[in-house]
Amino acid sequence: MDLSATRSCHCLDARRRARAITRRYDERLRPHGLQSTQFSVLAALALTGPTPLGELADLLGLERTTLTRSANRMEAEAGSPTPSRPTPGSVA
Repeated sequence: MDLSATRSCHCLDARRRARAITRRYDERLRPHGLQSTQFSVLAALALTGPTPLGELADLLGLERTTLTRSANRMEAEAGSPTPSRPTPGSVA
């Protein structure tokens, strides 16, 4: 299969650049014990205040299950108790 045409693919280039940007943010956030994905969640919550997980997931462009896993991991790392199963409409 000849994939030589992908050398000028804007989608591949955009994803490569996005990964490079993410690495830079992760490097800068590492001393604070955060990753860029965690910072995005915290920044969104700072802007919106308490927000139902579904709405927060939509705002961040994430699947709700992905956000739930991230939130549970952040709570565990912070030492807060995490519910074993989030209730529908729960607030992040």
